[in-house]
Amino acid sequence: MLRLAVVLCALALLGAVWALGGLELLLDAERMKSLLTESGAWGPAGFVVAFALINPFGVPGIVFLIPASMVWPLPLALLVCWIGATGSGLVGFAFARWVARDFVARRIPASLARLDERIQRNEIATILTLRVFLYLNPLAHWALGLSGVNGTRVVWGTAIGFVPMTCFFVLGGRGLLEVFMARPEWIPALAALGIAVVLALLWWRRRQAL
Repeated sequence: MLRLAVVLCALALLGAVWALGGLELLLDAERMKSLLTESGAWGPAGFVVAFALINPFGVPGIVFLIPASMVWPLPLALLVCWIGATGSGLVGFAFARWVARDFVARRIPASLARLDERIQRNEIATILTLRVFLYLNPLAHWALGLSGVNGTRVVWGTAIGFVPMTCFFVLGGRGLLEVFMARPEWIPALAALGIAVVLALLWWRRRQAL
């Protein structure tokens, strides 16, 4: 029930952002570009810092990845998103290892809590697998923080492992937004479909647990 409540609260927040014009801002390339570029070099720097400090605590990475794909030339967008994502992964790692270890340990799934067993067999491969497939999921940051993995290897594994998905989201983000801008009537239907899928998955997992 707690997970369902969290999901519903997140969906309500997204709905509020949409109703208040947040989605319109995201889809308005000129307004977003002005917001991120009017400060010169401070724009990319502020973007990286915000990405690194906000994303580890539940704000979806797409909130940063898609605007960057809209407003900066492709090489710069890829660079700032990669640095911001890597910073996010390392902030989440540090939070779990040195700041709130007990808090994180109570909230992480058992499958990730047993990460030490896999790391002992192949540390680098495990880090890369988590970073490629779970990408910016905070639970991956936390799981690495709770494990006994070497910190230096987490830095390099995170930097390398985040390259594929960062490229995927930055390169695909602009195309996705163009579809939404051309067909805005699809947005409510896709949102409803997403809600239905999430609720179905939660129901299925609840049935499996019984």
